[in-house]
Amino acid sequence: MNKRVVILGNDARRLFLFRRHLAVDFIKAGHEIIAVAPADSLWGPKLQALGITFVPLSLVRATISPFQDLLLLGRLIRLLIKLKPDYLFCYTIKPVIYGGLAAWVTRVKGLCSMITGLGYVFTGKSLKQRVLQRVVKILYRFVLGKNQKVFFQNRDDAALFQQFNLVTKAQIVFVPGSGVDTEYFRPQFPPKEDASIDFLLIARLLRDKGILEYAQAATRLKQKYPQARFFVAGPYEDQNPSKLSFDDWDKIKRDSGITYLGDLNDVREALADCSVFVLPSYREGMPRVVLEAMAMGKPIITTDTPGCRESIEHNVNGLLVPVKDSGALETCCEFFINDREQIAMMGEESRKRAEAVFDVKKVNAIILESMNLQSSTKTVRPLEVCCTS
Repeated sequence: MNKRVVILGNDARRLFLFRRHLAVDFIKAGHEIIAVAPADSLWGPKLQALGITFVPLSLVRATISPFQDLLLLGRLIRLLIKLKPDYLFCYTIKPVIYGGLAAWVTRVKGLCSMITGLGYVFTGKSLKQRVLQRVVKILYRFVLGKNQKVFFQNRDDAALFQQFNLVTKAQIVFVPGSGVDTEYFRPQFPPKEDASIDFLLIARLLRDKGILEYAQAATRLKQKYPQARFFVAGPYEDQNPSKLSFDDWDKIKRDSGITYLGDLNDVREALADCSVFVLPSYREGMPRVVLEAMAMGKPIITTDTPGCRESIEHNVNGLLVPVKDSGALETCCEFFINDREQIAMMGEESRKRAEAVFDVKKVNAIILESMNLQSSTKTVRPLEVCCTS
């Protein structure tokens, strides 16, 4: 039987880039899909062009304000009353918590969530973060208890949520990240015009993405290997507590000689041009961009930490380094500078691993089967596109 499924995210751009394949697979199974995220004049129409109804929602991702969060909850309750979904699929912390609360109030029976990472609240040690952790755990425990299934991208996060009694073993479903379109991201080998070796980091400009350690390693390596080049791409984050200020980032670029490529809507050209992809993050759910780099046949340097290490087999398709260790990161980069044959060999292994384990079709099949939404034939009821502010 056909169902109406609402996918709730905190950013229309990321919803299109990282969840559109899931939405399309829901549609192929015969279901009606409604994407809900903050208003966006570019990415909303892109979602609608795929046959997905887009409903804009006012949601501020990174700020913590009880008043604003109560307003968000009220907007979500009104929206779900109007949409009457059969299923609500939430991901990222605010949609999971407040979407889950709204689903409970409006009695949405099919509630499922994906934990894409622990975020700032769980990764810090300050007094403020410890207080927030307690509040978030209480909210998670209540909301996730109402979920049919909770999808985790790595086993460490699932174990932690079980340790805190936030989920039961029966609720947990493991998925290998968000998956990657291995047809869209394919190996490309443009001819090198020089003897350079290029390292690339793509991430939001946050301290906990390991950007400072990357810059420190780049500074030292460029003194020894002038042919080595270091690139960064990714958006500024104005609201995240781990953000780098404009002044900080300008100083880092000047001191390290890093080239900033800006915020890229399509990362394929940057990935094709790089020799080695680097992400020294402190913790992740499972970073999509690492999977994209693997699908394009790139060796990976990343941290031996939850969410990062799952995609890498050390010394096979990449190298793992300790968190916050710029010296180890420097050593790994130097390994590839001095042994370029390993770039091609490990890159080939990355592609094989992306196809075998992380293909988005395989990931989505797990989600649809777990939600019992593999196929449907009955005509769905029509929906008037609505907005909420």
